[in-house]
Amino acid sequence: MDYDDIVRFYGSASRAADNLGVERATVSHWRKSGIPKGRQAQIHMLTRGRLKADPDAVRPNGSVKETA
Repeated sequence: MDYDDIVRFYGSASRAADNLGVERATVSHWRKSGIPKGRQAQIHMLTRGRLKADPDAVRPNGSVKETA
């Protein structure tokens, strides 16, 4: 998933931030830096797979891989 996917899903960056429990600036930062794999895995789980995480971010059993 990328920034545009999240904004499209939640309707705005502000609403995404509210739903994910992060600052609006954090979501905006993802536009340039990409979404960390651990956060992708969380979003994947919160959206019940409607937004797909990078395959390296989630184990086959659905648990989140630790990231450095």
